[in-house]
Amino acid sequence: MKINISLCCIWLILFLNSENIFSQNNSAVISNNKFAIDLFDNLEKNKNIFFSPLSISTALAITINGTQGITLQSMRTTLKIENDLNLYNADIKNLITLLNRNRREDSIQLSLANSLWMQKDYKFDKVFIKTSTDYFNPELNSTIFNVTDELEKSRLKINNWVEEKTNDKIKNLIKPNALDTTTRLIITNAIYFKGRWLNQFDKTYTKDEPFYSIDKKINADYMRLYEAHFNYYEKNEFKILELPYLGKDFSMLIILPNEKDGINELQKNFSFENYNDWGKNLKEEIVDVSIPKFKLESEFKLSEILSLMGMKIAFSDDADFSGMIDNTNEIVKKKLKINDVIHKAFIDINEAGTEASAATAVIMMEPTELKTPAENKKIFKADHPFIFLIKENSTNTVLFLGRVMDPKSE
Repeated sequence: MKINISLCCIWLILFLNSENIFSQNNSAVISNNKFAIDLFDNLEKNKNIFFSPLSISTALAITINGTQGITLQSMRTTLKIENDLNLYNADIKNLITLLNRNRREDSIQLSLANSLWMQKDYKFDKVFIKTSTDYFNPELNSTIFNVTDELEKSRLKINNWVEEKTNDKIKNLIKPNALDTTTRLIITNAIYFKGRWLNQFDKTYTKDEPFYSIDKKINADYMRLYEAHFNYYEKNEFKILELPYLGKDFSMLIILPNEKDGINELQKNFSFENYNDWGKNLKEEIVDVSIPKFKLESEFKLSEILSLMGMKIAFSDDADFSGMIDNTNEIVKKKLKINDVIHKAFIDINEAGTEASAATAVIMMEPTELKTPAENKKIFKADHPFIFLIKENSTNTVLFLGRVMDPKSE
């Protein structure tokens, strides 16, 4: 499997007119993982999906520092922020520091980057900028959005930044005509991950075999490892396999229902509490592993889903993002609201490792209307729909989360 996770960008497009290592009790980790599973539960069922909760929650974390009142509370609810906001910000800073630490080039490469693209000469609130800088360390860029002839240049400049930070995996994140002259700020978050399996799959063992999706049988290329040592857990309803990446700082978990049509029931039981409990029960076993190679690409417009998850007011004319704007000397107070949140992600699983990328755009605008078998070995053959995730092991942070319903469908 080729591993190269490029999790790209969180975009916050604002329109106007109108070394501290921590435990798994880190509030940012808990909030991210709860948000990840809640969002997963609200996305469309019975199809392939893949996304980065960390990318989305990081962008929205920057955003929440510019909110006030009911808007602030609604976003706290959606992002599962139960602690003081300053503590949450500090924990995110520690998490980013941990994830960005230097690693051997032959193990995992992971980097997170943030950037603010600000309308030139526009008055942003100094506290908001300082908070963003102190906790998220973004690149600060002066940009021209309010001149029609400059919009395309600005769009291309930001897209180029995204491509660079994601190793060219996310292209054209901001589509033509997505911006207009009321744009005032775009916040971007990019995550890039590259690594290899600790136990790589031998291509000579890859074999074409059936995969049983919900409504049909198809053929897929199965990667195989025989009698390998992996962390493993099974119950009557499902089994879990942990595939570590080189260096053992990161792993992929595959959660496979025992019944071929058991994916919907598995999803009902996939909660934050169960995710933590299942992980505690993993133990080393000898396992014969067969998992399909697959590529997934997903794109979401999340405004309706995030509204259902609790932050509907942030998309309305009553939204209060006044914490982003310096209105000190303004007679007519300026206002902003979120217009939409767009997320796009890609992953490629093969014998060497994993390659993945993702991008999020939060658009804000002014309110308008074969061997001798070993004894007691386990068999793990993912030949029907399953859930998978990629996590950082010391904190248990979920970086990526997805579902495979059809490994041949992108």
